[in-house]
Amino acid sequence: MRLKSLPFISTLFGIVLLLTSCLGDSPLTVAVSDETSITDFYVGLMKVKGKTGKNLEKDTIYRINMATYPFTIDQLNREIYNKDSLPVGTMLDKVVVHITADTENIFYTKKNSLTDEGTDTTWVETDSINFSIDPSGVLFKVSSNQNVMGRSYRVRINVHNQVPDSIIWSQPYTLSFPDNASLSHQKALSIDGKLYVFGNDNGTVKAQYTTIDYSFSGNNVANNAVPNEWNAITLPAGTDSYSPIVWNNLIYFLADNQLYTLNPATNICQADEETTPLSALIAGVDGTETRLYAIDLNGNCITKKNDMPFGEAEEIDGIFPKDVKLNTANIPLAHNETLTRTVVLGYNKNGAAEDTTNIVCNRITNEERWTVYQQSHAEFTCPRIENPSLIYYDKKLYTFGGKSKNWEPFTQFFVSDDNGLTWKPTTRYMVFPEDFQTFYNESTEENSYSCTVDDQNYIWIIWHDGKISRGRVNHFGFAPKW
Repeated sequence: MRLKSLPFISTLFGIVLLLTSCLGDSPLTVAVSDETSITDFYVGLMKVKGKTGKNLEKDTIYRINMATYPFTIDQLNREIYNKDSLPVGTMLDKVVVHITADTENIFYTKKNSLTDEGTDTTWVETDSINFSIDPSGVLFKVSSNQNVMGRSYRVRINVHNQVPDSIIWSQPYTLSFPDNASLSHQKALSIDGKLYVFGNDNGTVKAQYTTIDYSFSGNNVANNAVPNEWNAITLPAGTDSYSPIVWNNLIYFLADNQLYTLNPATNICQADEETTPLSALIAGVDGTETRLYAIDLNGNCITKKNDMPFGEAEEIDGIFPKDVKLNTANIPLAHNETLTRTVVLGYNKNGAAEDTTNIVCNRITNEERWTVYQQSHAEFTCPRIENPSLIYYDKKLYTFGGKSKNWEPFTQFFVSDDNGLTWKPTTRYMVFPEDFQTFYNESTEENSYSCTVDDQNYIWIIWHDGKISRGRVNHFGFAPKW
């Protein structure tokens, strides 16, 4: 039998010689992979401590699927982490992770305390791993098929320390207006890193400004903002403290029915070339086509488009009450960035005693008339708040301020997410400190406070004596992750 195999063996030997001849002196090597990389990592369902109830008075634990939070795998530095932090209250003591690697030989360092060196433990996908012991993370390693242990990965799971949608108020800045002025009939504005406030001090209209010192983290996000001392501005006689608006990088206002500008670079006021006498300014809109809405001496609306003079008068049937501060907010249209919706809110000063709503109007820049919202359901109307403020913030409209039928001053935000058509109270995250009511009641004059929002999403409230309160929703302080 062995002799019968000789031809086959000889043939095979010849093939080997032929291969050797073809390849020269280079041997044919079959390599077994020794790669030890993690190629995918994510987490799944995780427990989160939270609050429930109307006023968040009840503790609860619920589960959230965190698989949508991407993890970055830094192969060079052997680090794995999530740039977008998990929600506040996420529990890290029992975490099930999902890993894809070059091999199935995956290990992690199991610790019982921060000072424990830990022991290497074979990882299986059902393991609950404690990420809360060491804030620097948990070490993972992959072993190759040739039993070569790769460099460790440090896996860190980031969790927010603050509720992203909750507003945080700083301690009030105890500033004072020059000459101990006390301003009523206020209107505040923010422009060019400054806060401006116009108001009436014992019959004399005054304007003050303060420069804001911002400190920035990465990606040009302010992580702090501190106002400096107030400075007085010289105003022309007859200035209307309710008239100022920001438009075309200037502050426009009225004095004796004449249009004036205030340049924030110089803080110098000068009369505008426009000679049309005006009784009120409604709003200024910047964008592709700018608009300046005003009311003439006959009570009609006139519009200045771009650099053109004011156009023809538009009858508005007295929808904007006289001698009332008009609070305005500009909202870009989601479906057309070249258009802007302007929402105007005013105190229903002339309404009947039983009226429970304030006046809300709106207009898009390509429309020719103002529309007054006529809410049919009293439950969802804009409440008749005395001395109201209006801000467009976090893609919603908010109103707040003085006393209303069912609420004391500065005890409630009201929110609208449909451009001012319907309103509802919100208490979950948008709340005021208790001392705001005290600050408000320190002056009995009309509009003895004012509010504005700057381009870093800080909300500024200026009180009658010059004190300033500052607030911001937490997620505006988080640097963009992508």
